Amino acid sequence: MRIPKTLILCTVFVLSVAACGDSGTGDNNNNTSLLCQLSPDDIQTGDPDGHADPLGAMAAGEARAARISDPGWIVQPAPGRQQIREGDFLLINSRIAVYIESGGLSDGYARFGGEILSIDEVGADGRPKGQSHYGETLMGIAAEMINPESITVLQDGSDGGDAVVRVKGTYEQIPFLRDMVGAALGAEVEMPGYYDFILEPDSPVLKIRLGLMNTSDRHLDMQRYELYGFFHFNHSQMATERKGFDRPAGGVDWVAFDSGEFNFAWRSPNDPITFAIEMSGLQLFIGGGLLVPPCTFHERDHAEIIGGGPQYDGLREVIREVDGEAPWRAIDGVVLDGAGAPMADAWVHELDPDGQYLSRTRTNGAGEFTIHAPPDETVTLVPQFLGYPVSDGVEVGPSTDEATLSFAAHGMIHVTATDASTLDGIPVRIQVIPTNPAPATPDSYGVEDELRGRLHQHFSATGDATLIVPPGEHRVIVSRGYEYELVDTTVQVDTTTPAEIVAPLLRSVDTTGYLCADFHVHTHFSADSKDPVEHKIRGQVADGLDLPVFSDHEWVNAPQPLVAALGLEGLAKGITSLELTTFVWGHFGILPLEPRPDELNNGAPDWVDRNPGDVFAMVHDLPEQPLIIVNHPRDGSLTGYFNSADYDRETGEGNELFSDEFDIIEGFNNSSFDANRDDSVADWFSFLEFGREMIVVGSSDNHFLRLAPTGYPRSCVHFGHDDPSAVEPYLLREALLERDVFVSGGIYVNVEGPAGERIGESITTGDATVAFAVTVQTTSWIHTTELEVIVNGETTETLPLGPDLEPGPGQRYEFVVAVDVDQARSRNWVVFHARGENDLAPLHPGKTPFGLTNPIYFASDGAP
Repeated sequence: MRIPKTLILCTVFVLSVAACGDSGTGDNNNNTSLLCQLSPDDIQTGDPDGHADPLGAMAAGEARAARISDPGWIVQPAPGRQQIREGDFLLINSRIAVYIESGGLSDGYARFGGEILSIDEVGADGRPKGQSHYGETLMGIAAEMINPESITVLQDGSDGGDAVVRVKGTYEQIPFLRDMVGAALGAEVEMPGYYDFILEPDSPVLKIRLGLMNTSDRHLDMQRYELYGFFHFNHSQMATERKGFDRPAGGVDWVAFDSGEFNFAWRSPNDPITFAIEMSGLQLFIGGGLLVPPCTFHERDHAEIIGGGPQYDGLREVIREVDGEAPWRAIDGVVLDGAGAPMADAWVHELDPDGQYLSRTRTNGAGEFTIHAPPDETVTLVPQFLGYPVSDGVEVGPSTDEATLSFAAHGMIHVTATDASTLDGIPVRIQVIPTNPAPATPDSYGVEDELRGRLHQHFSATGDATLIVPPGEHRVIVSRGYEYELVDTTVQVDTTTPAEIVAPLLRSVDTTGYLCADFHVHTHFSADSKDPVEHKIRGQVADGLDLPVFSDHEWVNAPQPLVAALGLEGLAKGITSLELTTFVWGHFGILPLEPRPDELNNGAPDWVDRNPGDVFAMVHDLPEQPLIIVNHPRDGSLTGYFNSADYDRETGEGNELFSDEFDIIEGFNNSSFDANRDDSVADWFSFLEFGREMIVVGSSDNHFLRLAPTGYPRSCVHFGHDDPSAVEPYLLREALLERDVFVSGGIYVNVEGPAGERIGESITTGDATVAFAVTVQTTSWIHTTELEVIVNGETTETLPLGPDLEPGPGQRYEFVVAVDVDQARSRNWVVFHARGENDLAPLHPGKTPFGLTNPIYFASDGAP
């Protein structure tokens, strides 16, 4: 989760402006009135267990509430990050089921428990369906939420009335909000209070009632400090009535979150909520707030969550039902391809006569859909499906309740990719670029196009793929990372016969003994990534990574089961990692690390309110003895550790946050050596100069394969073999500690000392110079220009590339570089950096080619 400083400042500004004219919490004092007789004990609690048979609610026509004592009452939500456990609570009626977390430390960003874990549809059998994609919502007053002291069933619903779960406790600061926007929110509230989660029989609405007890003699003026921090970005698309799926502006009556079959909308029953900012997966809204006089108890209906579906259109219809509005008319239809065959999973978008976005849905397996339209309006229904010709849509008048939507005829491209040496199918990236690209999809549709004119960016695990395209001319690029030649061809596609592309890819770069990985990759288990885990595995392996890694924010996520499920075990081995994501002093890769399902955040180390040195020691003491990577150390915001710790390259010291008890520096974060020469590279060189044999790696920090590749750059680690399946996590750890690692941004550089010493090793010699054998390799489509020799942090020589030493498409250059031994130093070190011209097009346009070794160390045998 990268949180740019500009966005933090913008958030503070938005909140501050919203508070203009109010007294705010800053005008309050913290004196407690001796005359106030209110006590937290006055807040009622309920039964600890609730109803004995919550799943009988539908049959009884009731809403019921219970603490979960039977694992059979649990239906886990679809994403599975925040797990439901025995001891949590269930609210259920005939329409929706809501799981409420018990107290104690909580997964996610709120930490306190008493949160919603799942909002699910109830099936005909009276059980939740497991369709919930609910993430997490920070329901803050200032930067605080209730830290539960008790969670009980206030009403179990057995009397036919409401079912109510009460979360009672004290408002306390949420570390995430405290550290991000706390400065804009004034003094602390720290008042006793409660949330009541209320469910009526046969209602699709979960109501949240807030209670707040002001036991002080000060006015609690929070009229602009009511926050709704939505963390649903990674599994649901945000939508509003006026903007569709485009970013909202200003106040909204409700905000919807669409994930498919069952969805939800959140609103305040008091005032519109105002969109403030979206950053790193957090979608922040501001409510109208409240004013609580001294020594008073305040209670109000605070929020409503409306569950409904299918799709966004189904949720819109449920919102109208809840509001007592007449239902819109139903239009039933079918979507057909150019040959008249029904199309499953096609989008259907609905526009009003002015082009305003109204709704969307998807077709079922038979190509059928139902969408709702205003009773007296003509609407336009626009079908959409990746690869099919763009449709202008069909107008449907107010007296019509049926529609047939048809695409124009399409074509197909069939790709068969193999390893040219073995003729076996191999994982590949397939890019399709139409000569005449279609117009961009409007943002309000919520369907994202590929970038840079691409129609498809497809990752095939087998090398075999058939892709739908409009008729016409298309450029097709088939690739497998930086070690293989690629196929770049143009085909003419018609509507009759698939265009066949046979792509034998030759491996022209020799990395024998090394396996490559990207140690910084996010999936939809991170709050700020939408990429499914399977998609991320396919992407990493198709781009030539041998050791696919997940490093999600504050969640330990194992890729190896997915590697096996995709049939890639012979080509790749998944490595489990984590990005330890502090809000104030940096982000850190932790690897290897295994999931611990019974622990907080699946085993993520808890860093909150600890200093870096203590956290580093805690991490190193874990059973895996994981290594710590300082990710993006000079990031421009508080996520850059060397910035936060004020690391001084001249002294090797920092402020009170600085500890050097980490193992690796991420020197290149989706960037090249030259782009980092004055920041993270200079930091790395500083550590080397102070005698710390620090490893540097390069990683992508990839959140979206649509926007950027994984594996640029990548780190290649020496194992002495080429079999990923033989790599166990502890072996990766040992190999990294041996320091034989080079970084590739498309160029591969390796080096040996005079007696065969490898990267990371040391040489002691009586000679005045040491001769190093350097090899530079690239494919034919990557253009390398020169080799830079860097000794003790200074460039001593820049060598142009000579003639290619091997026939064939790959390029191989060899140098013997004489490096002087500085006998006044106890130790010298040398790294080799190769750079290229142009970029990595057509595979990765805009990426600068480079390659780099970690150091070899050398000294005179007479050195002090």
